[in-house]
Amino acid sequence: MKKVLAIILPAVLLLASCGFFRSTITINDALAEKVKIDASKNPAQQYVIKEDLSDKNIKLNDVLVKQVTPSTNIDYDFCIITDVTTEKGLVECYIYTRNVNKVSKLDVGKTRIDVIGEFGRFFTLLDEYYTKIEIVEAKIIIK
Repeated sequence: MKKVLAIILPAVLLLASCGFFRSTITINDALAEKVKIDASKNPAQQYVIKEDLSDKNIKLNDVLVKQVTPSTNIDYDFCIITDVTTEKGLVECYIYTRNVNKVSKLDVGKTRIDVIGEFGRFFTLLDEYYTKIEIVEAKIIIK
């Protein structure tokens, strides 16, 4: 029994550390957390909320590929940009995946995709978007 436990326990810990047991949230859930971050005056509380978000996956359903660009993230070759309309306003999503073959099949302005990937970060520029979200380690399904 101890031998079996010695084999199973490290395997479970390895799967958990690889993100296998990450919870999945919608973009609206992520935006609700952004409201908490923006409302907080305590930088430690902001940090805790951001860290909690970084342990979650974000799922996007049926989004239109707006643009495919060379990546500014050094860990990826390309970036897929999409717009998502939410109750807070328009959100621009920067999606990073290692699957270059799948990215090469995307037709800008025509292809719709489903995405699930790790929350990267929020960032905001002075433009018409409520915010921008970075999604990394994304898995993409072409519709």
